[in-house]
Amino acid sequence: MNLRKHILILDDDLDSIHFISKILENAGHSVHYATNATDFSQLLNEIGPHLILVDYKLNLGTLTGIHIIDRLKKDEFLRKIPIFLISASESKKLIATATAVGASDFVKKPIQTAIFLQKIKKALKIHELPELTLKEPLKVKCQSMADIIQISESSLKIKGPIKYSDDTVLNIDSPYLQNLGCHTCKYKTNDRNKVLDAGIYINEVEIKGIKEESAKNIRMIKTTTKQT
Repeated sequence: MNLRKHILILDDDLDSIHFISKILENAGHSVHYATNATDFSQLLNEIGPHLILVDYKLNLGTLTGIHIIDRLKKDEFLRKIPIFLISASESKKLIATATAVGASDFVKKPIQTAIFLQKIKKALKIHELPELTLKEPLKVKCQSMADIIQISESSLKIKGPIKYSDDTVLNIDSPYLQNLGCHTCKYKTNDRNKVLDAGIYINEVEIKGIKEESAKNIRMIKTTTKQT
């Protein structure tokens, strides 16, 4: 699944920013922008963009887009992010300088949408992070809502969207079980799960370490459990 790409723009011209943002958003990208160095640095750290667009002429004193790109490319953690220089000038000297400091590409104003998007797509593809196949599976913690549909002093059945494998240790956060005094128990699945419907499973769960008082509370429950 292709996730939305985050693109960061540094430009002091809001009209230009809005024009570029519309092009990129229509292409399915998420756009962020800054008009000054402080906001740009903050967004850079917050977003971790897939690509950066920097205008050549900036209202930042003597700083230009070239200086910004040069600084970013010297940063150990940021240098791999593709950066485009945008300028109304198309001088060979400017393009050569931008390339020398590490710009991935050059975009001329006024922007030609088709060419611009083609360059964006190419840069994102080249710098796309690879998918990693792990040699050994890693355990992860996840949260999921489920319903307790049956309970005894040694086990319970839960109905939810996840089918657990045998011996999966569960942390069950349930006010109902807490009221019974089962908040200190350990829960581990048995290999007796079954499919109830598309995407709905019933899992059998062992209750370990239950105290006699809690077991008594469960035995005293007068309820009717609908068998499925």
